[in-house]
Order: sequence, then structure tokens, then C-alpha cells
Amino acid sequence: MYEQEKLYWTKDAFKYNHSIFSGAELVGEIKDSSLHRSVRATLFGKKYVFEKNGFIRTSIEIIEITDRKKLGTIKFKMFSSKALISFNDNTDRYMWKFKHSLTRRWEVINPRGEILLTGKSRKEGYVQLSDERSPLLLLSTLVIRNHLAMLGYG
Repeated sequence: MYEQEKLYWTKDAFKYNHSIFSGAELVGEIKDSSLHRSVRATLFGKKYVFEKNGFIRTSIEIIEITDRKKLGTIKFKMFSSKALISFNDNTDRYMWKFKHSLTRRWEVINPRGEILLTGKSRKEGYVQLSDERSPLLLLSTLVIRNHLAMLGYG
């Protein structure tokens, strides 16, 4: 299912919501508000909530809504524009970071140093899904990007 799937995402102007498309078909959404501690997301019919924790939201739990099953955690590096994504079913950690401090370009790197996802803009982008982990990584990266934008990074 995920091989060769290319998705296009857009961000609403002046909001933190995203729409995710496969061709012309809407396949996912992110509903994010800086006023709430949770972010709701759907992709390929699966529903997720990203629960922000900590005084300045230093971590986010990734939860599958139907079963209320915790799937993973996003941990932010304090005073930096980096985050670690880890999933409960895997010991791998994925690093999210800005590619260059003066640009809005970001990337997600796996433990082997391979770039899995990249973004060149905060308003729109394309991603090539490569495996079953890619959809949840995509949602996580867009939630991270929004979170850091709220904190004044990029």
C-alpha cells in the first residue's frame, strides 16, 4: 500500500491545520490550535491524537484514538529546534531538525543517518511514503513543525 505513494500537504493560512492529499483525494487532516493541549489528526482512515505534556510542552504523546493506545512519544530538545520521535513497537529514534538555522527546511533522519522525510516550506510540501511507518512519521513531523512555529522557531 505504501510503496510509491506520494502525498501532498498544505497548511491553512493563519492557522495550524493541514490537509493531506493523494492526487486530488483528501486522505488526511491535522486539526491544531495553539490554545489546546491536544492535536487531532487522521490519515488513511486512522485517527490519532497528539497530547502535549509539560509546562512548555516538552513532550507529545502519540495516541491512536480508537483503542486509546499510546503509539509513541515526541521529545523536544530544550532551547533548540530539534525533536526525537520514538515509537513503542521499535527501539529506533527518528531525529527531526531544521536543515539550516536560517531556512524553513527541515528533515527527519533515521538512526542510520538516512533522510526519510524533508520539507522545504511550512505551507506545503510533498512526501514519498516508503513503509508502514511513513504515514505516522509524516503526521508527527507536521505536528512538530507547528509546535516549533508556535514557540517562535522558523
